[in-house]
Amino acid sequence: VEPLQRALRRPDPHPLVSLAAARALVALDARQSADLLFEHCQSDGIDVAAVVELALAKWDYRPIRSVWLERLKDPRTHRRRLILAIDGLATVDEVQAVPSLLELSQSVRVPGDVRLAAARSLTILKKDGLDTIARKMAADKSPQKIIHRLIAASIIVSHRDEASVDLMMELAVDAEPAVAAIALATLLEIDPEHVLRIVEVTIANADANVRWLGARALVARPTPDRVKLTGPLLDDPHPGLRQYVRQSLEALAQKPELTDYVIGAAVKMLSTSRWRGLEQAALLLTALDHKPAADRLVELLEFDRPEVFIMAAWGLG
Repeated sequence: VEPLQRALRRPDPHPLVSLAAARALVALDARQSADLLFEHCQSDGIDVAAVVELALAKWDYRPIRSVWLERLKDPRTHRRRLILAIDGLATVDEVQAVPSLLELSQSVRVPGDVRLAAARSLTILKKDGLDTIARKMAADKSPQKIIHRLIAASIIVSHRDEASVDLMMELAVDAEPAVAAIALATLLEIDPEHVLRIVEVTIANADANVRWLGARALVARPTPDRVKLTGPLLDDPHPGLRQYVRQSLEALAQKPELTDYVIGAAVKMLSTSRWRGLEQAALLLTALDHKPAADRLVELLEFDRPEVFIMAAWGLG
């Protein structure tokens, strides 16, 4: 630690030396260097600040709190330094930042990434009372107001009151997938039943993240009917999602009351000509040792895609 501190104390050190020394001190968790690092994060470039301020927040270095609070009020603050202050104040749970964060999140003169950062920090510092503001921001459904709806969804992710849940349900079917995904993830955390109320719309969404959240809700609360809804996702265009569905169905098949429904969903997919679904269904039925699938696997040895005929051959083996 001491040689690194000396490197930072040299007159006019090279910027790369300052950055490397700061990174090393942070990696060493050298909290005794906090005063020195605090000095450099204000005088050196943004790259040093990005490294140091994250550590100072983690160490709850109190002198930097006033600097961060002042940045929120200064319209001349560099965008990246402003985001560092926003994130840092949330990390140290500084509730004095709430009024400024509310103003930043709603101001149309502030860049979108800063507004979203302010909204994320608000969810940490204020657990309730933001649903009225969020509903006002979510009112305009036009494509030009996507950022408003993103912020509306973001600032109430930690709220659990009925009004906030109702607003999340509204945002969960938003035309913008990024908005819907935030709302669905929150509803899934609160109670998967909320997502299941709109799951058919969710799993039909063009965005893979939205469909994945619908699939997670179906898997979290499985019933025979929900297994039937999950089966078609074996053919999802997103490779990670269809693998998740196959692995989840294999796990659900271990429940005696669901085994036949899982096999039925896989057999139905195996009868199609959709190569993604055929690959996953062959894997699933083989894992479940469903020998009646063998005849269909023989037919698939002549399929025109290697993903399918290789999996069919493996399954037969």
